[in-house]
Amino acid sequence: MMTIQRQRLSRGHALFVALAGVLVMTTGDPLVAQAQDDAALAQARQQFAEGVEAMEARRFGQAVERFRQVRQVRTSAAVDYNLALALGELGQVVEARDLLRGVIADRQAPRDMVRMSRRALPPLERRVGRLTIRVEGDAPGAALFLDEEELDASDATAPVDVDPGAHTVALRRGSTELARRSVDVGAGGDAEVTLVPTVASPEVAARTVTDGDAAGTSNGGPLVDDGDDGEGSGGVLSQWWFWTIVVVAVAGATVAVFALSSPGSEDPVHGNLDPPFLEVRP
Repeated sequence: MMTIQRQRLSRGHALFVALAGVLVMTTGDPLVAQAQDDAALAQARQQFAEGVEAMEARRFGQAVERFRQVRQVRTSAAVDYNLALALGELGQVVEARDLLRGVIADRQAPRDMVRMSRRALPPLERRVGRLTIRVEGDAPGAALFLDEEELDASDATAPVDVDPGAHTVALRRGSTELARRSVDVGAGGDAEVTLVPTVASPEVAARTVTDGDAAGTSNGGPLVDDGDDGEGSGGVLSQWWFWTIVVVAVAGATVAVFALSSPGSEDPVHGNLDPPFLEVRP
């Protein structure tokens, strides 16, 4: 029969210390029990004990690490309960809440553990924040990311449960980031963030460039240099004579300033013009 001891944390929550039996609970299938690796279970028991020790010393980060390691070998209500307590101390209240809900729904969990889970759950639920993410404008094919984790499509319209604190929301299409915002959510509070894509969809971008070229950029859009040095490229930026004028003007202004500010004993700067480059040599 499994023996369970309860130890108290400073905040009044009970820490369940389940002895060896907690890690050999199975589904009742004898083949599953026979397949368990004895060395892995022995290590898991040691990690469980280290997790409990870390909790008592309030080293909650280490406790979380140890209990997660145990769960890779064997899941149980006791491990989940202790992990939930440690996560709650670190402010990771969403995962902690979900773990306690799992313990409460576990029909094989000891009654005391279920009772303690029911008592620990409401304070965690009150600390969960809610974040509403809105996308302004058209962004077909884009995906939402919350703290670098992609959100389901349904989360785009409904508030998302989040831990209290700072979060980053991003809108991406493939490897292209269209928008990014940071937002702080208070414990138990509600927050809203709006993303405005700064890069148009591929169809809109292609149409904008094409229209600008056809209109000779008379619509006030940016001038586009397609790299063609021919006379009919459409745009003054692509004409060699435009750059010749610019370089000559810059060179003239530079020489004038130099002549006014330099002593008469200094030699002038020599160079040669080769549009659109000015090569300066002593």
